[in-house]
Amino acid sequence: MGINFNEVLSGLYIGNVRSRNYDSSPENCKTCISVGVYDMGKPRWASNYYFYKLLDRQDVSYEVMHTIVFSAAEVIDKCVSRGVLVHCGVGVSRSALVVIGYLMIKKNMSFPDAYALLRSRRSCINPNDGFVEFLKILDAQLTNERRTFLTSQLAKADVNYEDLDIRDSTNAV
Repeated sequence: MGINFNEVLSGLYIGNVRSRNYDSSPENCKTCISVGVYDMGKPRWASNYYFYKLLDRQDVSYEVMHTIVFSAAEVIDKCVSRGVLVHCGVGVSRSALVVIGYLMIKKNMSFPDAYALLRSRRSCINPNDGFVEFLKILDAQLTNERRTFLTSQLAKADVNYEDLDIRDSTNAV
């Protein structure tokens, strides 16, 4: 049986339902997040490990929920150092939603950058239109939150800009 998963970042893998098989699972992977696949129980390779989470959602646009993506991002972030496999039935749409969401939320990536990174690691990804729309809205929300946070931090900083020695690097010798 061929490899049914791809490494996205160190310790983070995306795959299809076959990737949970013992003989093809990522080496040293201890956490499995199953997205919308009927519960087949813990994979054999994860049975002795501490965490397994089933995110049970159908692959239809209206099922996309903010809480699922944020919950999965928290799990991945907590467990990535021990290896996390995110899979769905085919490894194309639902698992891509979760992994792109993680990259946006925890790695501060924009939707286009997160999508491009994942596509470079697993060329077959193709989140459905509803998922893409959700991720674009999430991108706008996260961008606005980060902008608001940075603006508030700058407002708190007591910086006298006249004391800064800022030079135009284009005129530097």
